[in-house]
Amino acid sequence: MNYSAVKAVPLSDAVIPVERGGIRRKLAQVRMQLACAEDLFNCATDEAVLDSSIYQLKSLQVYYSFLMRQLRQEELGIPALDPPGMTVPCPERLGEVVETMG
Repeated sequence: MNYSAVKAVPLSDAVIPVERGGIRRKLAQVRMQLACAEDLFNCATDEAVLDSSIYQLKSLQVYYSFLMRQLRQEELGIPALDPPGMTVPCPERLGEVVETMG
């Protein structure tokens, strides 16, 4: 995993201005969390903390990529799609879903 790429993300709002409650604000928060997670990784001496920080870094990187895709779609005017597994079943098919689950 390339951890030096995390620092390449600019932390200033000059590149991505922060909007109230929008995707850009979430991106800024995730960039800050990435910086903190990288610091934890660099300072970790315990194997459990090291493993945890690696998972945290990977998770934040994936979430950052997701938010960037959402931002691109928003800027292009493409409606956001529900991620797989997050869709709400149609009321007429709700009985089928419950029956298959148990």
